[in-house]
Amino acid sequence: GESLNENLRNLELPKLSPDSTSVDFGDWLAIVGPLMSDLSGTSSQWWALVLDAAAKTYAAWVTSTPLQRLRLKVVSPTELAKWPRTEQRAVTMLLAAVPDPIRRELISSRKLQSVEILYALLCRFQPGGVHEKTSLLKASWRTDWVPMRTPTSSCRPCGCGDGIWEDQLSWEFNFRIHSSWLEFLEVV
Repeated sequence: GESLNENLRNLELPKLSPDSTSVDFGDWLAIVGPLMSDLSGTSSQWWALVLDAAAKTYAAWVTSTPLQRLRLKVVSPTELAKWPRTEQRAVTMLLAAVPDPIRRELISSRKLQSVEILYALLCRFQPGGVHEKTSLLKASWRTDWVPMRTPTSSCRPCGCGDGIWEDQLSWEFNFRIHSSWLEFLEVV
């Protein structure tokens, strides 16, 4: 745990763009890791617990059905209670680094623990996820030479829901992407 007499460092995390891809998010997470590990003398232990808990919940999310995903709750390890000041400092730093729409969503849903924030970001910026598919679709539409608008969710191929998009991708492709992402998390 942390020493109450220890002064915690206050670092500014790099900003995460709302247009970030899963690769950008992975790069951001790789930069954030050492900064979070250096908040206090023992914060590297705290950060390892946070990453592990978020990655385990994300792994469960990847293999869950849409209905199971709605019921999935992030479980913070009880050991995190040993770092209350580090946790609060980190929450403030993480909320300052995420894009405004994500920050508002996290605050309104009361996801104000580091594990919950990190898990939400993992789901949002997942490889092959709705965010990435939408970005790719928008990029693939050439609106500069034809007078048309970028497609909205109602005119995407095969509908607008994540489950419908998932039908268009093979299970193996999604499995490989998520497996690579989980392997990356183990390295970070």
